[in-house]
Amino acid sequence: MALEFNPILPVPPEDIPLYHARSITPGNNWHGPFVYGSLHWAFGEVGQNSLNYPSDWHLVACYATAGTNAETGTWTEADWTHHPQGHEVNASPYWDGTSSLVYLAYKRQYNDLTRQICLTSFNMNTKAWGTPAQSGLNPGGGYTGSKMIRLSGGTFIILTNTGTQRDTTDFPTQGAHYITYNGTAWSTANLISADNADIFASQIQLSAGDLTHFYYWLAGFSTNTYYHRALTSAGTLGTEQEILRSYTAHALGVPTTYNGTIALPYADDGTATTTFWPWVAFGSLATNTNPTWSTVQVSSSTRIMPPNTPDNAASFNWIMGGTDLYTMWVTPQPAAGSNITNDIVYARYNGTGYDTPVLY
Repeated sequence: MALEFNPILPVPPEDIPLYHARSITPGNNWHGPFVYGSLHWAFGEVGQNSLNYPSDWHLVACYATAGTNAETGTWTEADWTHHPQGHEVNASPYWDGTSSLVYLAYKRQYNDLTRQICLTSFNMNTKAWGTPAQSGLNPGGGYTGSKMIRLSGGTFIILTNTGTQRDTTDFPTQGAHYITYNGTAWSTANLISADNADIFASQIQLSAGDLTHFYYWLAGFSTNTYYHRALTSAGTLGTEQEILRSYTAHALGVPTTYNGTIALPYADDGTATTTFWPWVAFGSLATNTNPTWSTVQVSSSTRIMPPNTPDNAASFNWIMGGTDLYTMWVTPQPAAGSNITNDIVYARYNGTGYDTPVLY
């Protein structure tokens, strides 16, 4: 059976030689490939220590001809002179799969008072950046993030923090909020949780009927709790639900819907050690404001690289093959100088558990 990757997967910066040629420090956040016409597109960030990017981080758009060029890494950057300035290791793209426009929510700036959540577009047909729409909402410093979906009527919903940096313990000090943008105007910030929510470790998902699912992490010193809260198409928030408690404080994998049920991947060890295993939280049903949650360990034999950054978390993803659901993950990074590489493995969900992992 042929396996197809989730359409939004990370593109490792080292696979794009363009940035090595410029001596650019790659960012943590790459998305793609988006296949449009004869080209493959990847969107991400590049940063400091560069002659071309001397002051801060920027969003970039790169393309390669489908086939040999995309596979060997012959990529070209588009519209370098108009790329948006920003620093956000958790920037979020939206593409409908057919149009020429890709939208990206990101945080402008990093360490000054002008930082705010913005939304911009990139046209894959004309290879040009659009004009960013600035929300005026300051999401705070550090690794506060933004996750975005688009409703059927065209309005964007962005999950984010507000207003302050992390405290000295490196825990976030602001609650989770969402804001909306209808193409013309921004809403004010709407509170989801007043607790210390970390959007760096978050996900957002759209279900049938324009039901939006928010997933976020509330930090603790001994355990960390992952929560869910849904927003209806009428703008009503459901009850805040505790999905699970974990010793890990890491970003969640990309959620999907399988046979009407939410499947949300995460990493855990259960004992506060450094050995992490892949798990999945299932929420039934995806169309419910308050799903019923259960958890399944994907493997107890093949470990996972802790997804403590969004790029690692995005590599904890889904492979769809026909009607089957597969979970895919990356094994821990070997010791330096060992001449051993990470492995990509996957396992098929059989309805009650997972089959033996297979090397991809």
